[in-house]
Amino acid sequence: MKTYKTLLSLEAFLTLVTTFLLIPLFQNGFDAIMQASGYAYLTSKNIGTFLGRPGIILLLLVFVLLLCFCALFEIGAVLAARHTHSAAAILSQSVHMSVRALRPQNILLIPYLLFFAPFFNLGMTPALLTRFRIPPYWIDTLQSSPFLSAVTAMLLISLFVLYFKKLKTIPLILTEDQSFLQAWKASSIDKKTVIRLLGAQLFFGLCQMICTIAKGFPLLYVFLWFFIENMLLAVSYSLLSENMPASIPDHQLKHQKAWNVFLVVLSAGTVVYGLRTMPALIETTPLFSAHRGASKEAPENTLAAFEAAKKQEADYIELDIRQAKDGTLFISHDDEFDQGVISEMDKEQIRALNKSMPTLDETLSWARTSGMKLIIEIKTEKDSFSPSLVRTLARQIKEYGMEDRCYAASFGIKNVQYLKELDPQIRTIALYTFAYGNFSSLKDIDAISVEASTITPWLVQDAHKPVFAWTVNDVSEAKRLARIGVQNITTDDVKDLKKRIIP
Repeated sequence: MKTYKTLLSLEAFLTLVTTFLLIPLFQNGFDAIMQASGYAYLTSKNIGTFLGRPGIILLLLVFVLLLCFCALFEIGAVLAARHTHSAAAILSQSVHMSVRALRPQNILLIPYLLFFAPFFNLGMTPALLTRFRIPPYWIDTLQSSPFLSAVTAMLLISLFVLYFKKLKTIPLILTEDQSFLQAWKASSIDKKTVIRLLGAQLFFGLCQMICTIAKGFPLLYVFLWFFIENMLLAVSYSLLSENMPASIPDHQLKHQKAWNVFLVVLSAGTVVYGLRTMPALIETTPLFSAHRGASKEAPENTLAAFEAAKKQEADYIELDIRQAKDGTLFISHDDEFDQGVISEMDKEQIRALNKSMPTLDETLSWARTSGMKLIIEIKTEKDSFSPSLVRTLARQIKEYGMEDRCYAASFGIKNVQYLKELDPQIRTIALYTFAYGNFSSLKDIDAISVEASTITPWLVQDAHKPVFAWTVNDVSEAKRLARIGVQNITTDDVKDLKKRIIP
């Protein structure tokens, strides 16, 4: 019990440091790297160039080493806690073991730590490495294919089994000063310990479910979640170390009272620093855009789907436009349809094959009459620049007087920038699968729309433009986005999501 009391206080301290010091420090450090490299923002378009610079590669390697040190430090602190109950002695021993483990001969330890980070339940490591969750459309792709689903399930089970079989690798490196390869070969655990570890996982999983009650208080929620994850790590490695040789010396540092005062002051200073550097976000009541109309009730990108979305009280309808061979703009996500290719056919040919595909002209007429607002996404081959399409779009929006009720969006930023030149009154959106940083330098862009799973509080705070999210169908995800200040959420089910988000 004395050991677990020590672990409890140790993990409370590590959670404070993780939440309020390390994560903000890494975040601010990354921002400094960006600024020093001349990058105001990163997107899926320029991140490859950014990461390919020699200086950035060197700095990222330093970042990875620091991250690995933090992971080892946390595990080392847990192992040391079984042999001494002095907080200062535990931290001192953990630093010594972690530095010793990061020797050149243990180079394979780095990819091992990074690869298994999601399994470790380390408070800081998942927050930094797994902040960007698997995009929903990837999951949909996996679920749509029984073969891919089976392969993914087998891969995850194999990784989970491998994780448990080799769980003693890091403790052996830290406590026995073994090399990575020696520890990997020697790592094995008995069935009794596996059962106890699974029991710990189950217990703390239930604790995390209870923790969700605190979601209405974001700071408390983050702290509790990290604390529970850290305690799972502590219990797991404490169980592992029960039958291991006591290779860690039980020593007491001099000036214990001075060290304890220092730790208290450090904890208080950490909280102050963290609170000052965390994003100051104001929760919003987001608007909801129907993704290609109410596509669950009618075929997507049709007037029937748009009418159904209006009945669902959608704030906007998100739709896609393609240009036909004769210049006509049709509402369609894909260039190809059942019996033809839009860009290779004129209006009459397309209408002869598909009478339900509306033109932009018909859609704008309906929107003006019905009072509906639109987000019009420009679709071109590989997001290329299409002056002809943009000129037609600008002309038709102006003809119907829809400048203040439309957004024009595109992954090809030149298209919306040119549209802004043609008509400054039309609002524009730059689309990204990933975005980070300050977008104030994009003068011709009124908002950015980003794949929902990659949106962080830091993006919303630092973007200096409204942030929209696509495509969200999960209630908890929509609540998260509303809580951090996202202003518009595109969804396939406006009726259900809006009802559950807005009282």
